[in-house]
Amino acid sequence: MINTGITAAVKKITVYNQTLGKIEKVGIFMMPHHEQDSYFRDSNFIELELDSSYIYQFEISDFYNMSYFEHFQSYHYRGGRSGAYNYVNLSALKVLRIK
Repeated sequence: MINTGITAAVKKITVYNQTLGKIEKVGIFMMPHHEQDSYFRDSNFIELELDSSYIYQFEISDFYNMSYFEHFQSYHYRGGRSGAYNYVNLSALKVLRIK
């Protein structure tokens, strides 16, 4: 369970099929925000089919979490009065084979 108040990180992943020159998938995923003790936790999954004869590139970028919304500016903790907070410890991209 991810429980980090208004600052759970929300990211966008774009999967490019470099062989065909097109975007294969765009998805949104959530994960716990960056913590002082630098522990790592998994996000939710994005499902897509990949073909081993193609070359892919993965791009991860920011998306909006609750700390971006104006009505949370009065929140006393991270992501409120100090502005939007959408940081994570990202160490790996896990690709799971399901078949």
